[in-house]
Amino acid sequence: MKTCRLFLLIITLFSLIIATNIIAQDDNNGQPEPGLIAFVSDRDGNSEVYIMNADGSNQRNLTNNEVSDWSGSWSPDGRQIVFTSNRNGNNEIHVMDADGKNQRNLANNIVGSEAAWSPDGTQIAYTLIGYGIF
Repeated sequence: MKTCRLFLLIITLFSLIIATNIIAQDDNNGQPEPGLIAFVSDRDGNSEVYIMNADGSNQRNLTNNEVSDWSGSWSPDGRQIVFTSNRNGNNEIHVMDADGKNQRNLANNIVGSEAAWSPDGTQIAYTLIGYGIF
């Protein structure tokens, strides 16, 4: 039990570090460059994933829908954001391009949260909810 709690704490801290990473997608050639921050806000009545410039300007809602989306985390190359959404009635892991396009569910009917990318961007770790498995 102690090991599970420690692992959960490490994964949570890792996802927070990734979520606050300042990485962006360059509009010209898709290469990452410093300058964009992903964040979550409930200013429209439910949680949504936004991006903005590092100076706070040009805030854009990427997930703009009627359900809650949260825990945005940049991929290491800055091209995608993994996030949690309850758009299917469960808290499930989704991924989208850095501009909010191409949103897709990665874990249909698997209830998960707090997703984070592996350092090389080839895998995504997340916490299973309600299964007692970490």
